[in-house]
Amino acid sequence: MEAIYLVCGARGPQLMRDPLGVIPMAVRPDHFFIPTPFVRWALIPALLLFAVGMPLMMDEWTIGRILLMTALSGTAVLYAAALAWPSRLQWASRAVAGMVFVFYLIYTIHQWFFRMRHYYSTSQHLMLRLVTHY
Repeated sequence: MEAIYLVCGARGPQLMRDPLGVIPMAVRPDHFFIPTPFVRWALIPALLLFAVGMPLMMDEWTIGRILLMTALSGTAVLYAAALAWPSRLQWASRAVAGMVFVFYLIYTIHQWFFRMRHYYSTSQHLMLRLVTHY
């Protein structure tokens, strides 16, 4: 088994065991958030397909739609690059998080001032969506 780890280049995450060999907790919360190469390499093609496919599906091009497609495709490409080279592009993940926040903020402002006709567009509901991503 040790030879497999040496060939692959790195050891996987190991669960901590007590002296008797028992794992103290049934499910350790820190193991839910371990980044694995499979998740990264499975997301990269989907993000690039999204970045290329979304502009191809547009029927009419207006200034607003051009800006929207540029922002969405740019975010997807930046996130794919951040997943592909996490040590080189540490700033890219933070930039993507900031862009997602700005998108939610623009959506909330648009719903608040331009579409207050619906029940779900009350100001309290929009702020709840902004904070909780509901």
